[in-house]
Amino acid sequence: MMRDLQMILRRLTGLNMIGGDICEVVPSLDPSGITCINAANLMFELACLSAVAIEARR
Repeated sequence: MMRDLQMILRRLTGLNMIGGDICEVVPSLDPSGITCINAANLMFELACLSAVAIEARR
C-alpha cells in the first residue's frame, strides 16, 4: 500500500502544494516498527513535493 501512495504523491508534482499532515503514528502500539517507517517515507515524499512547489513559485 505504501508504494501505491508514493506513486500517487509523485504524480502530484507540479501542483501548488501548501502542506501535508500525518496523524496517529503511535510507536508503542507498533512493535514491528513498520508504521514509523511508512510515516517517515510519507513525510519525505511530502517534503519533496513542498520543495518542488516552493521552487516553482520563485
